[in-house]
Amino acid sequence: MQQSPTPDAGRPDEARPGSVRPQPATGTGTSAAIVTYNPELTLLKTVIAAVVPQVDAVLVIDNSEDPALMRATEALCDSTGVVHEWMGVNLGIGEAHNVAIRWSIERGDRFLVLLDQDSTPAHDMVAALRTVLTRRQDAGERVAAAGPCYGYEPGVVDSFFLQFRFPLHRRFYADTLPSGTVIRTDCLISSGTLFSTSALAEVGEMRGDFFIDHVDTEWFLRASADGFHAYGVRDAVMTHALGDRTLKLWFGHWRNYPLHVPERCYYTFRNSLKLYREPYANAAWMLFDLYRLFAMFVVSVTRAPNRVANLRNILRGLRAGLRLRGGSAAPSAPRERP
Repeated sequence: MQQSPTPDAGRPDEARPGSVRPQPATGTGTSAAIVTYNPELTLLKTVIAAVVPQVDAVLVIDNSEDPALMRATEALCDSTGVVHEWMGVNLGIGEAHNVAIRWSIERGDRFLVLLDQDSTPAHDMVAALRTVLTRRQDAGERVAAAGPCYGYEPGVVDSFFLQFRFPLHRRFYADTLPSGTVIRTDCLISSGTLFSTSALAEVGEMRGDFFIDHVDTEWFLRASADGFHAYGVRDAVMTHALGDRTLKLWFGHWRNYPLHVPERCYYTFRNSLKLYREPYANAAWMLFDLYRLFAMFVVSVTRAPNRVANLRNILRGLRAGLRLRGGSAAPSAPRERP
């Protein structure tokens, strides 16, 4: 999706991750936040209906810039009893998540689940994740988050849980894991993940200047460096669209490879270079990411649609990453609420 339309410049001290440290929650509640950008309203209604029964409160953070779509989204939220917050501009995933983090902590919630507009949780997903987090926290473990497995269509699980190792990382494909499996993982996608608000308060907020790609990766690397653990939960499931479409590729067996619009190549390559410079970006993750970037480059310029645009955005991203630029590739001015 998105981020704050800050100019492409070096990151000032006040924008550094963890610079805002709200007080940890003392309550027991669970809240959910859904980040939207030009959503398909029928699908968004399905996502809201799926998550409302599982949590105590829901916030929709609306990054859409079209006032007419904003009003339609607001009407949907009003009709379903959830809170709607229009940003007036596309803030990006990182800044939108920070809005959600502050809201959840101010509510006094113990847990916060983040969702994209196209991520539909199973009816028991939050409960399965909350059980894992609660048991491990109550046992005294420093655990930051638990995440589900997911597929691109209902009833299908395509995802895997990652452990970064040197020189080879380990992938645990969810469809090969038995029911009841809970596995340590080094990174989770933000959508569908249940976060401990006390961990969020201690580790700090997410990187708004990343705008979209690697927002979750950066936070989990930072959390790991602070001694926190994360877990993948086989029995927690959601349906999730990780790209605009998928391409079937052979990785030991056939897997769906997500394809995105060309601009996503810019953010992925730019943010990788920015993240390599951080002290908590360990060598095992960097080697994994270099493998991933190479595979993304090959697929983007040989198999994916818009190959010339993909290559152009990859080169732009590399230049911007070397210059430590952040924010949106095309920032726009905030709009007033009509």
